[in-house]
Amino acid sequence: MLTNLKPASGASGRRSASLSVMGNDVKQSVWRFSARRRPVHLRRAAEVVISLVAAGVAVVVFRTIQKDLYKQHSVDFKAFPSATVAKDVTKVPERRVERASRGSRVGRASNAAGDSVPSGVAGAATPPAPSADMLGPYAKPSASSTGLSNPALLTRQTATLTTTADGQVIENLDFVGCGVQIRHANVIIRNCRFTGGFVRTDDVDALRPGCVVRDCEFVGCGGYGRGVSLYRNYVHGIRDNDFWRNPADCTWEGNYFTDWYATSNQPHMDAAQWYWISPTADKFALNFVVRGNYWDLDANYAYANQMNAVLFVQGNAGTELVTNVTIEYNWFKSGGYVIRLHAKDDASIQINYNIWEDWGWGPILGSSTRPGQGIANIGFTGNQIWRNGTLQPFEKPGGANGDLWYFF
Repeated sequence: MLTNLKPASGASGRRSASLSVMGNDVKQSVWRFSARRRPVHLRRAAEVVISLVAAGVAVVVFRTIQKDLYKQHSVDFKAFPSATVAKDVTKVPERRVERASRGSRVGRASNAAGDSVPSGVAGAATPPAPSADMLGPYAKPSASSTGLSNPALLTRQTATLTTTADGQVIENLDFVGCGVQIRHANVIIRNCRFTGGFVRTDDVDALRPGCVVRDCEFVGCGGYGRGVSLYRNYVHGIRDNDFWRNPADCTWEGNYFTDWYATSNQPHMDAAQWYWISPTADKFALNFVVRGNYWDLDANYAYANQMNAVLFVQGNAGTELVTNVTIEYNWFKSGGYVIRLHAKDDASIQINYNIWEDWGWGPILGSSTRPGQGIANIGFTGNQIWRNGTLQPFEKPGGANGDLWYFF
């Protein structure tokens, strides 16, 4: 008869069992048996038999405990569906360039320490997933937190819509190969998808104040013009192209950019760039605010540096001294120079509380040779950068990680 079967925790944390036979433990039974002074070979045989019986009982007990624990903690994997590829997600071919380390990047300009061209300043050495998922009041955007608010409401649209009145609302349309031509003020575009289409003003220089594009999806396309603010949009699938030309008098907030690739060494891609066509349209005070966005772009493939810059802050021909730009609480990851800062050395340029996760040539490229340009007066505080596997402060030259500034 087996009694007093109780699981116990051993020193290693594994479950074991203490066993009593007829109220006495095995060692006691062996001692009593041997005390009777049987012949040695009989005593030894008895000890072996008792040991085997005890081992067999222990195995039974262990199996019982193991089975009970498995029932408590097992998972029914049949309850989980098979993995599927999300709709509209474009698979990117395997990377054509393998790098032994991020230190193999080559910079195309000198940095604050006076490195010669090309320089070999290492980028963010394969950081883990950033822990900073909040910057100020902004949560890090993703595909699930941006884009369409209600895809089920979409109706296919194959002809370009031109606005007809101030304050017009355009919503719930799935534009394919076409888009919206904005000719009025305060137009609202919401819950729309643009596939190979556009959102644009009359021409690249035109200002249409107070317009908003929010909770939309851009697939392989973008737009141009001033006065158009972007909120919580999901931008992806761009190939060999820019996203927006001449954003001004507007705010970009909470947008997510990803799956954006060059397919050769020819493109000159920027998320935002200023290049006025008409001299009378020149706007030096951009009044451009960029907050809480995430540029989640691949910085490590064959043509990664064809992403010329995420934000190319410069006027025509690089000689116009643009002002009034605020870039804060953003996450950046891209090839090339993440920001090209060729603006007026002015306090109206503020770049604060951002995180650089990865880059190609460098995190930021400034100008120290053009009259009126520089960084002495711009705001640059609270920024951070991934370097050598840790998130570190990023300051102007002379401060923490200031050697990652580049100049021409």
